[in-house]
Amino acid sequence: MQEIEYTKGYEVAQFNDLKSQISKLEKYRYTPSNIPDFETVGLHDENADAIISAVTTFASSIPEKEKYPLISELIVDIEQLNSQDIITYRTHYSNAVEAYNSFIGANKDALEKSGHTGLEPLPSYFLAQ
Repeated sequence: MQEIEYTKGYEVAQFNDLKSQISKLEKYRYTPSNIPDFETVGLHDENADAIISAVTTFASSIPEKEKYPLISELIVDIEQLNSQDIITYRTHYSNAVEAYNSFIGANKDALEKSGHTGLEPLPSYFLAQ
């Protein structure tokens, strides 16, 4: 959206609506410490997919967008990240969480004796599937 602001001739009302949708979605971001249930993650992803689709369609319709090659590059990058890369990242994260949680479970006594208290298991994206 920032790159689109540099262009001329885009539909201002649609631009502002998309920025508003993005802002609303940002309120629902989650971190490894507050991953919600699987259904909520799915709902967030569906909304993000819809916004990404709307933004890439909007960006593709910018008059004279060829004067702004970064727009096309960003569209390709965003679509790639949103398709397979997010699944790959979540899978790697969940594998790391599983290893971490297993380590904590298997070594709880030793960790506590060495002063590492309060270690809690982390939530995983895929535990609820």
